[in-house]
Amino acid sequence: MESQYVFKTMPFGRYRGKPLAKVVRDRSYLRWLLQEPDIQRRYPNMLAEMKQRRYDLEASRELNRMKRGLGL
Repeated sequence: MESQYVFKTMPFGRYRGKPLAKVVRDRSYLRWLLQEPDIQRRYPNMLAEMKQRRYDLEASRELNRMKRGLGL
């Protein structure tokens, strides 16, 4: 699934140089990024991708929970 993404690493801040796959796991940091007008203006595509990554992460976790519940 990683190949569908354009942005691989965080270009600034606390997670500079870290994989975005890791950054989106920090819910509070992602929430902060999405509320910052300057970041929204400068990195709209990256933020959209981060939201999609977060959605994909949550969907994957939910699927795993369902599988465990079914004993798969």
